[in-house]
Amino acid sequence: MKLFFLWLNVALIIHVNRSIAQVNNGAEDFLQKYAQSYQETLAFLKENKTLTQKILCAYHKDWRFVLALAFPEMIRYNETQNFYETASLSLLYIRWGTDYANFSVGRLQMKPSFAEIVEQEIIKYNLIPQYKALLFSKNISATEQRQIRIQRLNDWKFQLLYLAAFVSLIEKKFALYLQNYSVLQKLTFCASAYNLGLQYSAEIIERWATTAAFPYGKNSRTCRYNYTQIALFFYQNIHF
Repeated sequence: MKLFFLWLNVALIIHVNRSIAQVNNGAEDFLQKYAQSYQETLAFLKENKTLTQKILCAYHKDWRFVLALAFPEMIRYNETQNFYETASLSLLYIRWGTDYANFSVGRLQMKPSFAEIVEQEIIKYNLIPQYKALLFSKNISATEQRQIRIQRLNDWKFQLLYLAAFVSLIEKKFALYLQNYSVLQKLTFCASAYNLGLQYSAEIIERWATTAAFPYGKNSRTCRYNYTQIALFFYQNIHF
């Protein structure tokens, strides 16, 4: 078992080093393909920089690290598509839950299931004092909670709060696992977890970090990119 975890750590280190070396080459192709969305994302971030910094810095020193995890998803965001999908699918989710509708919402492309897991893990890992604003009173019905949750996921402030909570949960849940990681190794792991899911084990998250599956999945016939490389590119190269 120790050898297995050692192998995973070595694999991630190799991946991070390759990512640093290749990220500019990969970024050129990525930015060319998604140039319009990329520019729109930067414009939005510049316009909302003060608010973004204020919220993320209340929980984490390096706000750009936190934002980098979701940067690839921001590129995929389409405001018009988000409006129509949310309008049509939110009713199904509000009434019946994620078994009937589980869809990406807002600029950070968070699914209702993601928000639900974060809320549950906040309680499990005793982060209630910091993230009380994301939890619901017992007097609020499940249907009302789902309705409020959709409203939150369309609100930039709440999206950032969910993102901050996600990072806090990663740091707590995988504290021993990440204790000797460099900043870039940790960023790679966190970005992989954000793309894949908080509920997975460290081994699965590590393996996913080396997978080219963005933006439409690893089996897509369209051009696929490595999610973590795009997150690393943002952290290392983009300043606004």
